[in-house]
Amino acid sequence: MSLILIGLGFARLEHTELSLVGFFFMFLLSMVIITGNLDYKTGETISVSNSYQNISGEVRLSSYNETLTYDYTAYSDASGFFTAHNLGYLLAVMSVIGMIGAFVSIKPERFFQ
Repeated sequence: MSLILIGLGFARLEHTELSLVGFFFMFLLSMVIITGNLDYKTGETISVSNSYQNISGEVRLSSYNETLTYDYTAYSDASGFFTAHNLGYLLAVMSVIGMIGAFVSIKPERFFQ
């Protein structure tokens, strides 16, 4: 999503605010990666509970409850130089440089229209 906003902001020079928003979203993504709060879905757990009643000698199902829970695991990449943590720093630096470049490219006469 951020790459689409950045591309639209650079393609349409009168809408540089789109690229600023795109770079801001990229910066937020980099902060999630740096802090290690990046999770991914590894599976799901289904819990089923039933209750039965004896009605005149016949056992019948009286209630059925099914609960679906998703299982998540924290992403950790600790091998090599280009780890997820380093990718987060790279994205943060690129997004700050991009925001500065997009902000500088705004023409002063746009503010006084």
